[in-house]
Amino acid sequence: MAALLLRGLAIAPMQLVARVPTSLFFWPLIQLEGAASDDIALGIAVGSTGRGNLPGATSDIRAALLLLLIGKCTADQEALKEVEGNEFFRGLLDDTDSRVAYYSAAFLLKRMMTEEPETYQRMLQSLISKAQQKNLKLHYLLQQKGL
Repeated sequence: MAALLLRGLAIAPMQLVARVPTSLFFWPLIQLEGAASDDIALGIAVGSTGRGNLPGATSDIRAALLLLLIGKCTADQEALKEVEGNEFFRGLLDDTDSRVAYYSAAFLLKRMMTEEPETYQRMLQSLISKAQQKNLKLHYLLQQKGL
């Protein structure tokens, strides 16, 4: 089901997501972190004896749980407080699963764009300026080498 959700072939209505306790998205996401990075089957990670485990399923489950949690936190400020706000999502920026890190970064960026537009603009300008300076330095070095 997680893989279908991630591919856009299944949906989770926000009315349903809103009724699910935040901890049911948060707790498994955290508990399965080691299983996803060590490629341990989901059944071993949570003590299940089910037979439906596929390679990569744990990673898909974590990514889907995170997307559902992001949806819940976007719609409900209390849910965001339950997971300790932006700090939780900042902690996921270093996750070993690139999708988890990417989804967290996108969520934080969107929050900054909507809630702190001036700060976002300043940071974006600074980033662009630094990139341009690096590009000029690289261009100069390449010219020196005759490339």
